[in-house]
Amino acid sequence: MLVSPCHQLRTRLPLVSSVLDTIAGLEGIPIIVGGAIRDWIMGLPCDDIDVEIFNIDSVEHLQFLLKPLGRLELVGRVFGVCRYRSPDGTVDFTMPRREHKIREGHSGFEVDLDPGLSFKEAALRRDFTMNAIGLDWLTNRVFDPYNGIADIRAQRIRHVGSQFPEDPLRVLRVVQFAARLNFTVDADTLALCRTIPLGALSSARILEEFTKLFSKSKSPSVGIALLEPLGVLAQWPELRHYHSSSELWGRGSAAVDQMARQLKPGRSVGLMVAAWLYHSQFIPSHAPVAMTFLNRIMESKRQKNGILNLISATKALVSVDKKMPDDSQLREASTVTQLRHVVALISALFPNNPQLVRYIHARSTELGILDRPPEPLVSGKDFMALGIPEGVHLGEMLADFYSAQLAGKITSKAAALRIAHDLWFADQEEE
Repeated sequence: MLVSPCHQLRTRLPLVSSVLDTIAGLEGIPIIVGGAIRDWIMGLPCDDIDVEIFNIDSVEHLQFLLKPLGRLELVGRVFGVCRYRSPDGTVDFTMPRREHKIREGHSGFEVDLDPGLSFKEAALRRDFTMNAIGLDWLTNRVFDPYNGIADIRAQRIRHVGSQFPEDPLRVLRVVQFAARLNFTVDADTLALCRTIPLGALSSARILEEFTKLFSKSKSPSVGIALLEPLGVLAQWPELRHYHSSSELWGRGSAAVDQMARQLKPGRSVGLMVAAWLYHSQFIPSHAPVAMTFLNRIMESKRQKNGILNLISATKALVSVDKKMPDDSQLREASTVTQLRHVVALISALFPNNPQLVRYIHARSTELGILDRPPEPLVSGKDFMALGIPEGVHLGEMLADFYSAQLAGKITSKAAALRIAHDLWFADQEEE
C-alpha cells in the first residue's frame, strides 16, 4: 500500500498541511475523503485530494481559515467548495452537507451545510461505498460507515443509500468506474440504475463520464458491456440499434480496447469514440447512429464533425477495392482529417492488417501530408499577377486547381500558372 494521503499532503504540499494543522488546533476536524482514500486503499496514486472540514460554522469561516493559501476558487457557491491549485496537486476543501433533489438538472439540489453532521451522516450524499470512506487528518483513523473497504477488496461497486437516484449521472459513473477499476456491480445497484431516467443529463456531463471511460480505462469495453444491463441502451435508441447488430457491436468494443492499448493514458477521446462508432456505419439501416450519439454527448460542432470526418476518411481509404490507396486518395483524405489519426484508427480497427497501416504512414510521410493537407501550389495573388481580375471566378479557379493538384493532375506551380494563363485568355478571346 502507498503512503497515506495525509503523508502525501505533508510531503508535497507543506503549506496545505500547515493550514490543516491550524484548523485542527482550533477544534476543526479535517477528514480526507473520496477518491484519494479509495485509491490509497487500492495502492493507486492520486494527485487530487478532497478534504471535508467538520466543526467549522460557515463557509466564510472556512475561507478565513484558508487565507494563508492565497487565492482560492469557489467552486459552486451553493456547495461551498474551495479549491486550491498548485503544480504539485489540487485540494478541494468542503464542509459537511446534506443534499436534497428539488428540481431537474445538476444544480437542482437543496444544500444544507451542517458542521455538526457526523461523518456517517455526511457520507450519505456520496454515490458509492468505495467513495464514502474518510481518513482523519490528525489521528489517521479510518471512517468506513458503509463497508466501502470490504467492497473495494471484493472489487464491487455498491451504492450508498436511497438518495443515489437523485443524480442520474451516477449510472454513467458506474460505467466508467467498472472499466477503470475492473469492478463488478452489486445486483441491487444494477437493478436501481435500470429505474433511473437519464433524460435530464446535459451533453457536457455525459461527455465528462465518457471521457473518463475512454481516457482512463485499460479496457473500456468493460464499461461498454454494462450499458445494456444498466438500462442505458433502453433510453438511447441509437446505441440500442447499434447493439442489435451483435457482431458489429463486438467489433466496436474490441477496437476501443485495441486503441486503449496502443495510446497513452490521457488518450484522445475523439479517436476512442471514432474507434467505437466506426462499425456502426455499416449497419444496413437509415438510422444515423454516430451522429445521433455525438449530438447526445457533444455540443461542439467542430468536435463532432472531426470525428465523423475521421470515420468517413478511414472508410474511404480502407475500402479502396481492397488495394492500397493511391496518392490522390491520400491527399484528398488529408483535407478532411489528419492521416496520423487515420493510421491510429486503422491500427485499432484492423490489427491484422499492419501492411495497410505501414503503407499509409510511410507514403503520407513521404508526401508531407501525415499531419496536414498539401499547401496549394498557387494563390489568388499568383493568378492576379497573370492579369486575372478579382471576382467570384477567382475563387472558383482556385478550388478547381486545388482539386486538380490533389488528383495529381497538376504537380508544380509553374505548370499551374501556365494552364491558368492559357485557360483564362483563351476564354477572353472567345468572348
